[in-house]
Amino acid sequence: MKNINAKAYALLIACALLLCTAVNVTVVAAAPPRKAAAVGAKGLRQVQYDKLSDFVNELGSNRTGTHYVITSVPAEKVRRVTPYDEGANRRGMFSLSSDEGDSDASTSFVTSGALVKNLRASPLKDAATLRVTATLVEFVGSCDVYRSSFVTRVEGYGEDGSLLWVATGAEPVKVRMRQ
Repeated sequence: MKNINAKAYALLIACALLLCTAVNVTVVAAAPPRKAAAVGAKGLRQVQYDKLSDFVNELGSNRTGTHYVITSVPAEKVRRVTPYDEGANRRGMFSLSSDEGDSDASTSFVTSGALVKNLRASPLKDAATLRVTATLVEFVGSCDVYRSSFVTRVEGYGEDGSLLWVATGAEPVKVRMRQ
């Protein structure tokens, strides 16, 4: 009986040694702390408009499909509405901009026809600043990928900070679209 226990013990030791030599231990460094946005009252991350480009382009910590609120948006940012006509599946999508030179993808706004209709009914000229709720979307081309904010809600605020009007629209059908 002692021989069987000794043999089993020796076999157990041999297996343990084999396991120890076969297992590689990998040390994983901690991810850098997020610095892009804070969490607001609704639980959505908040991004100041002047830091929007950094937020959109930070691929590691901001996933496509993320919902967030953009604060301190200049009211001029939504003055110009044009149909978004690049690509085949763009019916009903619009681009919001301040002028023709406003073409930086990371700070550009794309939206639905429903929000555009509601914006046209809102007194845009009365607003001093905007608060925009958006979803991070991605446009994929054959050689490039760019990300943008798909706007689902716009709130207009007066000079005194009071809420003047709200315009809402539809969520994006897809968060990754062909260019």
